[in-house]
Amino acid sequence: MSLPGNEFLIQMHAGPRFYIGVDERGIILPFNVIALPGGTAAPKWKIQNFGESRYVITQGALGTRAEGARVVALKTQTPLQWQLTWFPQQGPHCYMITDGYPGPTQGFAWTVEPDTPYGRVVLKDVGPFAPELPPQEALFNLVHVPEAKAEGKAEAEAAPAA
Repeated sequence: MSLPGNEFLIQMHAGPRFYIGVDERGIILPFNVIALPGGTAAPKWKIQNFGESRYVITQGALGTRAEGARVVALKTQTPLQWQLTWFPQQGPHCYMITDGYPGPTQGFAWTVEPDTPYGRVVLKDVGPFAPELPPQEALFNLVHVPEAKAEGKAEAEAAPAA
């Protein structure tokens, strides 16, 4: 399935459901991609399809790529093309993001370690699994921004008035 549009929020699917963003607190490049603490505004990610389930994932001018087992963001002319696999039985926005290129992390999936605020997004070998039972720690919700705004509005309307 091809993703609609190109601006998304990326959120952990299981556990604390933190949003994913670039940690620009450091002064050394590349920046880590991390789980953001609760209450932090969810950043928009641009996810561009390059065919065959291959996508480039950027936040602003920063492209994502693998550096060893870490997922990092930096200004680059050649961001890594990630492979996205949709798991509709887990939810309409549920995907696994993997490194599809030959090398030591080929087939490894994004995970957050530890799954706490500021936990780094790292590549992890999730091993073989049944398609109907993907490893929950390697799943992320990729919510198209207009849908996210509509869901947020519905939640705000449903909230009791103070």
